[in-house]
Amino acid sequence: MADGDNLILGTDNTANSQTSLVVELTSDTGGYGLNVQCDADAAIGGVGDVGNGVEGISFSGFGVSGTSTSGDGVSGGSQTRDGVGGGSNSGTGVMGTSFQGTGVEGFSYGSGPGVTGASTAGGASGPGVIGLSNTSFGVRGQSGAAVLLPPVGGGPMFQQCGVQGSSDDGTGVRGDSANHVGVTGRSIYHDGVYGQCIPQKGAKSTASTGNGIHGQVIGPSNNGSTGPFAGFFEGDVKITGRLYVGNALVAHPLAMQTSQIVAAGVVDLDANGEAVVELPGGMADLHTNFTYQLTAIGGPAPNLHVAQEIRADSFKVGGGTGNLKVSWQVGGEAKDALAPGEPASEEPYDEELAQEHQRSTEHFARRVEELKDRTQHLLSRIRS
Repeated sequence: MADGDNLILGTDNTANSQTSLVVELTSDTGGYGLNVQCDADAAIGGVGDVGNGVEGISFSGFGVSGTSTSGDGVSGGSQTRDGVGGGSNSGTGVMGTSFQGTGVEGFSYGSGPGVTGASTAGGASGPGVIGLSNTSFGVRGQSGAAVLLPPVGGGPMFQQCGVQGSSDDGTGVRGDSANHVGVTGRSIYHDGVYGQCIPQKGAKSTASTGNGIHGQVIGPSNNGSTGPFAGFFEGDVKITGRLYVGNALVAHPLAMQTSQIVAAGVVDLDANGEAVVELPGGMADLHTNFTYQLTAIGGPAPNLHVAQEIRADSFKVGGGTGNLKVSWQVGGEAKDALAPGEPASEEPYDEELAQEHQRSTEHFARRVEELKDRTQHLLSRIRS
């Protein structure tokens, strides 16, 4: 057809110049400049040898808008490039919104990732991927079966987390770095890193045999300064349970004994058979219900006793023999161990929620298969 001729429906129309369709919409006309309906296949098909197959431009609204009552609103496929590409100089390249389902879904049937995020700007580069949620996980990753883990278990503090990873067969969340920290946890008012190993109830219930936190190095440390160490702490360390070195129990939990040894030593009595024993600074403020044990060294001392109990990190021994040595031990209960705390604990396994999560997982798998079939159908149309 010659340039400027009318389009003829039902036949192929070719022209060397761009064909423009200008429609002046009035209040009593439809909202489309061009309305095409097709009952069997695609309503509009566009093919471009070099450029875009279909292009939409708008100065105030959407460049291209797609709506469907049962399928995808917009679907894109490509044999060598992006199925759908979006770009913006100042806004969002691709945005997905949903009031009930998923805003944006990404699937990969090969070895590539389902969704990739990258930020390659200069010095002010931003995150590759951001996930935000007001009531649940900001970003959630799942590998293999993970029906035992959130949202099956856990209270609000476990649900409202920035990143959550689940796996029954592998690692829930993993961080790797060749030169810096693999995983970093920070908190101003709570635990920077929290690890827990607890028994679960239900059909897959098993006794807990793992570790809340596990650190490992291969081989012995070079020395006490450089390590490497399976665990390294800068600052005070508090243990409320039992302590094992190898398979040997070397300390008992405070909760299972009325008093533990908090200080011990040997003191020389003066000519009057007395001595003031100085204790580590702050010990009296951290402990209560003190117990004492005195043992004379070098001779008997039947009248040996505690002449004055602990005051300001010291106590007085009396009733001994001049110039005698005395071995002493002081036991006490930690003050904070007497008041029950409020440790973070995850709610036990819930069979009903587990079944619901399993149904959701199966629905997700069916969705993947449906999208795979539709994608293959779309690619076959592109090839033809």
